Amino acid sequence: MSNKFFDRNWWKDFVVAILATTVSIVLTFGTSKLVERGNQKKERRLTALMVMSSIESFARSIDESAEVWDRLDSVAVWLLRMPIEEYGQFPVRGQCRGMLFTDELD
Repeated sequence: MSNKFFDRNWWKDFVVAILATTVSIVLTFGTSKLVERGNQKKERRLTALMVMSSIESFARSIDESAEVWDRLDSVAVWLLRMPIEEYGQFPVRGQCRGMLFTDELD
């Protein structure tokens, strides 16, 4: 009767089982790591796109505000360049609107 520990088939089965277990562990954790890296890249791209969109939206709102301020500024500059004598053409609060373009000053 031979000792089972020294049996050649037992060692062969043992080595095959160890190799199969090792390969399955490497494949499992290796593929999960690759999938995780791919997901991280997608998340980074998505975050970058969201930041770029936010910056673009902010720039658009600043451009719109600048257009409004340009219009307001041009009215203010127009009023400031007007001679003082012409300010009487504009009604003061409480006066009649019809006096806007008249030369009468009361």
